Amino acid sequence: KNRRIIERSCLATDEAITSLKEISNLLSPHILENYGLIEAIRATADPLLEGTQIQVEINSNISDRRFHRNLEINVYRIVCELINNSVTHADPGYIRIDIMEEQHVISLTYKDDGSGFDLDNGLQDKVIPGMGLDNIFSRIKLLKGQYQIDTSPDSGFIITLKIPIE
Repeated sequence: KNRRIIERSCLATDEAITSLKEISNLLSPHILENYGLIEAIRATADPLLEGTQIQVEINSNISDRRFHRNLEINVYRIVCELINNSVTHADPGYIRIDIMEEQHVISLTYKDDGSGFDLDNGLQDKVIPGMGLDNIFSRIKLLKGQYQIDTSPDSGFIITLKIPIE
């Protein structure tokens, strides 16, 4: 009986450690620190899209270029939230992420071919609960960036961000 209790305790501890590592990696992934923004996004997209038929394309001209930590972490978290929103709410078949550096600005365009939504009514009436858009908007504001969203029911979702590199 004691052996079973110890085995169950060890299993629960192993599962807790695994969960903690996953949470830690989402908050500040070691791959972001070691390899940069694009590799971190690629490494995070794979598990988020596991078990789906969603195709993802990531295009970038920044390669392994590094930016200040605050910019990298917030852009990483924005993209993770966007992918999660697509998977959870939009049922897309395709996601495209373009991250480009242009004249001291990071330009990020995120596009999916999912269900989309009525942006005007959705934001005003809060009929899109849990979408995390407020969190994304806060991060963009923190980075002194600008955004534009294009979406409507059955037309997918596109957000374009312009974030100055300071």
